[in-house]
Amino acid sequence: MATIRDVARRAGVSVATVSRVLNNNPKVKPHLRTRVEQAMQELSYQPSALARGMRSQTAQVIGLILPDIGNPFFTSLARAIEDAAHESGYGLLLCNSDEDPDKEQRYADILLAQRVAGVILIPASMDLCEPLQTRDIPLVCVARPIPECPVDTVLLDSESGSRMVTRHLIELGHRRIGLIVGLRDAIVSQERFQGFKRTLEDAGIPFDPDLVRYGSLTEDGGYQEALELLESQPHPTALFVTNNDMALGALRAIQARGIQVPHDLSVASFGDMPCFSLFRPSLTVVQQPVYELGLEAANLLLRRIRGKAPPSHVLMRLAPNLVVGGSTAPPQVV
Repeated sequence: MATIRDVARRAGVSVATVSRVLNNNPKVKPHLRTRVEQAMQELSYQPSALARGMRSQTAQVIGLILPDIGNPFFTSLARAIEDAAHESGYGLLLCNSDEDPDKEQRYADILLAQRVAGVILIPASMDLCEPLQTRDIPLVCVARPIPECPVDTVLLDSESGSRMVTRHLIELGHRRIGLIVGLRDAIVSQERFQGFKRTLEDAGIPFDPDLVRYGSLTEDGGYQEALELLESQPHPTALFVTNNDMALGALRAIQARGIQVPHDLSVASFGDMPCFSLFRPSLTVVQQPVYELGLEAANLLLRRIRGKAPPSHVLMRLAPNLVVGGSTAPPQVV
């Protein structure tokens, strides 16, 4: 890969002259600029993002810290953010925190050391808000909020999506609806739980805490929590799982117990996955506008970097959509 010294040598100028050309210094003589640009073209030289941003002490790069790149939700989110960044001439540094606050903090330190122009964060903890704000770096949270942190945030309307599923199951005639929800203390889990509970109350159906299980946001967690609910007596006639990875585990448990969907049990998931299209009957899901979520977060960050965002912090919520499949039907025994 060609370096700035290679360009200087080919053009017969100093490294300082090449640097001035890269920074659009008007004092560079036209014939020297032409020689440098020709040398760059001949060598296929690409100036680093950091070099292009030296005048402002920032790189034309944004950082993205997400919890698990193996999760299709976060993969789609990252794809959208990278597309928006690339379209605007920015690169993307992707960091995978594995839901580990210490790892998340280390990656934040690395991004700051690289002088990124801004950071998009799907938080694994509540600890990064103050350090990033102290450094006065543009920050956007996406998919998960940091409570009491004055920062731009783009979220899915989780409570609304949960209400959609619960209302659909009630309208089919279900009264004993099992719920597998994520981590008890997570804001998104609380919103989805509240949407479920409030919709039951609106319909005059008593809330039964024995029908609720909290999982670890993993396939294995969904499997274990579903087994517990399926072994309870009387068992639920419908099951609502509020995370797509846990939904995969719940479906494994249902298959392992020989339960027929939807004849014996209706099933619905908050969130879709490509593999869900392979299930028969097709799964009823809350379809999340994941790509749009990533685009909005990236564009909001880019506006903030350029000083074109509103002076006050933005909170944006995108509406989900219920897609009814064959996995939900009226209960056989009401």
